[in-house]
Amino acid sequence: MVSALLYLRWTSLRNAFRAHAARLRRPKYLAGFLFAAAYFYFFFMRPAASGLPARGAFFGALPADATTLLLGAGALALFVIISGMWLLASGQPGIRFTEAEIAFLFPAPVSRRTLVHYKLLSALAASLIQTLFFALIFNSRALFSVRVLYILAGWWIVLTFLNFHYMATTLTTARLAAAGFGQRRRLAVGGTALLAVAGAVALWTWRTQPDVLLAPSLTGWARDVLTHGPLGWVLAPFRWLVAPFFAGGPAAFLLAIGPALALLAAHYVWVVRLNVSFEEAAIAAAARRAAQVTAALRTGKRTLSARTTARRDPFSLALARWPELAFLWKNLLSSPAWLTWRAWLNGALVIIVGTLVLQRTMGDSYWLAGAPLATASAMGGLMALFYGPLLTRMDLRQDLANADVLKTYPLAGWRIVLGELLAPTAIIAGIIWLAILAWLLGLWGQHPPQLSEVWFSPHLRVILALAAAATAPFLVALELLVPNAAPVLLPGWFHSLRTPAAGIDLMGQRLIFGFGQVLVVLLALLPAAIAAALLGFIVQAFAGPAIAIVVATIAVILVLVGELWCGVWVVGRRFERLDLVEARP
Repeated sequence: MVSALLYLRWTSLRNAFRAHAARLRRPKYLAGFLFAAAYFYFFFMRPAASGLPARGAFFGALPADATTLLLGAGALALFVIISGMWLLASGQPGIRFTEAEIAFLFPAPVSRRTLVHYKLLSALAASLIQTLFFALIFNSRALFSVRVLYILAGWWIVLTFLNFHYMATTLTTARLAAAGFGQRRRLAVGGTALLAVAGAVALWTWRTQPDVLLAPSLTGWARDVLTHGPLGWVLAPFRWLVAPFFAGGPAAFLLAIGPALALLAAHYVWVVRLNVSFEEAAIAAAARRAAQVTAALRTGKRTLSARTTARRDPFSLALARWPELAFLWKNLLSSPAWLTWRAWLNGALVIIVGTLVLQRTMGDSYWLAGAPLATASAMGGLMALFYGPLLTRMDLRQDLANADVLKTYPLAGWRIVLGELLAPTAIIAGIIWLAILAWLLGLWGQHPPQLSEVWFSPHLRVILALAAAATAPFLVALELLVPNAAPVLLPGWFHSLRTPAAGIDLMGQRLIFGFGQVLVVLLALLPAAIAAALLGFIVQAFAGPAIAIVVATIAVILVLVGELWCGVWVVGRRFERLDLVEARP
């Protein structure tokens, strides 16, 4: 039986390699492969092989206090992930089998325990591949240092532990669900346990540690909280798992890897001894994945809702006087049910009330919370600006499969394209507006020394926030125009991009489109930036910075509107001439 399982694994790997190699005969896949290979070489491998200090090798050179703090932070991150696994588990066994494995193994005279052994050993092999990827991304320079063994072993232990614990969690919660201990009771017990831990940590910190505002060292205070007292006891097993990362030498590495391997062995035995029926759930999960693949090929969505329920419309369609608003109405209905105008209003209220409470309670020390809030909100707004158009697909990318229906509408192509852009523009702009509000209130009543006293004075920060909020929708729409033009201008490449498959060639194609989108947007922003800089410089000399910001903002919006109009018109004309055969996946 072992030879049959090895044959299945070897044949699956060989066929996957052959399929990837056969794809490289097509120019678009070969171009993606070459681009991805060049990307990894120039961004990771070449710097790693240079004489620069090894990224990740600094752990061995850090002071003991800093290493202990990083060890505690890593353990805390693992604790949060594991807690989420238990609280958010669906109650269904999470051991996944492919359709080929189901067809080959389930009818065979194989015991359930043998199948579990097979999946656990497969997880060990999969963790090796994941280890190489994570080490290349996060510790590439350490791969060419004496710490390469510590880095690879550390990633492999952590990733294997997460795989094993996920299997154990799903099997255990499935057994509990079968015994009548459902998700609500599990959430209640788990939430109570987390609150108890938080309360014990808070009580211990209050009794034994100085006030965080009066502590001589913030890092020392955090280190003591993470490594001593109740939280230190809870995080002890997780510190064992991440300890190999921070080993300072061979002897320390051998001492650190022993407890980590013991935890992996205990999890292996735990999963094997859980006698839970998972066959029917595995077959149903395989069927859902097949349906998701079909849906992704047709609509570009990577997820498939288990059921469809009625929901309130975002606004009354009878009040829409322009056909573009009908597309906005339709695409907003395909968004998550919680994503309504009430969500934005509640988010704004939470930000306003939260900052007011912090200002009242912290007084002159508000900067300790306001500065991180402003920094985090600025980073969140920038991430929404750059990554939002790639992740929000409630537009022409989703509706390309229905191009035959769209082309029957008595509308010009540019009106269809414009209507498809409205929903993701509104959603991303709403997120950016909340980030701008949090940034403004985070800096309220203070002036960080890094900011200019002229251009970032309190009243100018309000003007800058309003200017950014006014510019955001047009900038987001311009960013969305590029990925929406891809299915119309390059339908063949677009279909391969939304294929839910893995491979360095497909990753390379996505990188090409990602870099291409950034390049096109930067080129489009260049005229707006030049116009804003010239007008702002001239007006500031005569009317001051406030009027200069307003004039520059108007100039930017006018340039962006002109570029948007030209782009929407070009894409709309191409959509009118789109061949329906090319539009089909």
